[in-house]
Amino acid sequence: MWLTASGTWLDGHKDAAKAAVAALAEVNAQIAADPQKAATEFQAITKLPAADTIDFLKTTNWAVRPFTDKDYQGFDKILEFLTAQKIVTTKPDFRTAMAKGKVN
Repeated sequence: MWLTASGTWLDGHKDAAKAAVAALAEVNAQIAADPQKAATEFQAITKLPAADTIDFLKTTNWAVRPFTDKDYQGFDKILEFLTAQKIVTTKPDFRTAMAKGKVN
């Protein structure tokens, strides 16, 4: 999961951004602690069988963390693929738009 905010909004709403990150971290902790319950709740919303989501919920790393150099390398590979397939015509400079570092 990603949280997205413009720099101007973030500059004026640091407390709200921290609260959003804390809420996301809390939900992730709940999913990690009880993936079966999460699968049942997901089923109620999506109508997908809990059995179809339980493995995903159990094997996903539900941690809130900052972007890393490894993430950026992965994004570079995605952009290379997208431009090679002509899905995008130019590679956006995501590094100027993404905050790297502490998330809370």
